[in-house]
Amino acid sequence: MCKRFFCILFAAVLCFLAAAPALTSNAALFGKPDVDLSVPNALLVNLNTGTEVFSVGADEKVYPASTTKIMTAIVVLENCSDLEETVTVSSKATAIIKSKYDSYAKAGLETGDELSVRYLLELLMVKSACDAAIVLSEHVSGSEEDFAEAMNAKAEELGCTGTHFTNSTGKHSSEHYTTAYDMSVITQYALKNPTFVELFSMSKVLIPGSENSTYSTTNFLLLKSNKYFYKYATGGKTGTTTEAGRCLVSTAKKDDAEYLCLVFGGKSDNSKNLNYAFEDTIKLFDWAFDNLSVVKIGEMEGAQFETKLRYAWNHDYVTLSVEEDVYAVMPVGADTTISHDNKDGTATGLLVSVDIPDHLDAPVTKGDPAGTAKFFYRDEDGVVELANGSVVVYESVDRNFFSFIFTKIGSFFTSTPVVIILIVLLTALIIYLIICFIKRTRGNRRSPRFSRRKSAKTNYRRTFRR
Repeated sequence: MCKRFFCILFAAVLCFLAAAPALTSNAALFGKPDVDLSVPNALLVNLNTGTEVFSVGADEKVYPASTTKIMTAIVVLENCSDLEETVTVSSKATAIIKSKYDSYAKAGLETGDELSVRYLLELLMVKSACDAAIVLSEHVSGSEEDFAEAMNAKAEELGCTGTHFTNSTGKHSSEHYTTAYDMSVITQYALKNPTFVELFSMSKVLIPGSENSTYSTTNFLLLKSNKYFYKYATGGKTGTTTEAGRCLVSTAKKDDAEYLCLVFGGKSDNSKNLNYAFEDTIKLFDWAFDNLSVVKIGEMEGAQFETKLRYAWNHDYVTLSVEEDVYAVMPVGADTTISHDNKDGTATGLLVSVDIPDHLDAPVTKGDPAGTAKFFYRDEDGVVELANGSVVVYESVDRNFFSFIFTKIGSFFTSTPVVIILIVLLTALIIYLIICFIKRTRGNRRSPRFSRRKSAKTNYRRTFRR
């Protein structure tokens, strides 16, 4: 058994290449980026695997400014089935805009303007238009206050414990806050929506009422004419207030590796035309692309594990594999050879540990669930969990009827209740035989005396008659 198991495991190693963290901090494996950051709060996430490859102050309270509009957009998208529906700007909305958002970014919407939900979303995400946010929140919930409650409900649904919204725009309030980690959860959720991805990646949008004039995105990473243009950038949302500083939530992709970067509290130097949110974001993206690689560590097409199989003809074992391909992030140049974790937990390097039953019962079908596999990295500094995968049956095996019957009969007679009953019956039989033996022995002892007396009496009578 052992020999066969390790042969299959060794073959699996040839199909596995590297591993990567899954929703855990991996400083022990990736180390701190060799870059100087000015922002106090930053988080870098590999989107292929959900791995946090770098973080600083990710759980600290921050003010999100207009990165709030990421949540605004997703709440609108999930509550508006028809994005081409026409929305009319109300006098109530324009009154709020003029009274509260005089110094904030706007698209110049006026009472009576008619725009589609989609177009308002474009203004929201590209121009970062606060008037578009007010109009959308009123359209969805009736008021900005009720819309903010919907935003909080969504944040709670996503598991965000350090977030609270009071408005749809990102206008500063001491009660309007989040964390880099929570905003990463919100953004990753939003990126599952194809329409949001389109909005997130737009570099320009038409100015309302014009045919050719456009607003350019506030995300300079997407603008070829800007000094912060980044050729691997795929999307982003900026945010700026005096209290929040310069904030940026953005994505970039190079080859097959894709990352989400969040920075909050950045500073700027207008005299030098420097925005440190963009500066630090580019540094983190470059570090990730230069120093990390995304590799496949588990293949669904290939037997990697095995366990005993009962009730099958000529099949003592059944092979298993991961249900889906498993990917992970590892430092470039790291040893990506996967070994099986040993029993005493002292093995180091890239390891896999499986939790599977000691046997399965035929029939089994390819794809049947069979357990889980955990991939992790262990060295003298500790253990870093890399990824998890479901383990399934890799080959279908039919049941053998006779093997099943004989095994069931054997199992029946070896089951604890039956064994106890058989022991009781056997004990009773032995006691019965002992009792019978004792009775018989006693009976044999009495029989000769009775015969002698009878003989003696008979002889006496015969003598008397004579």
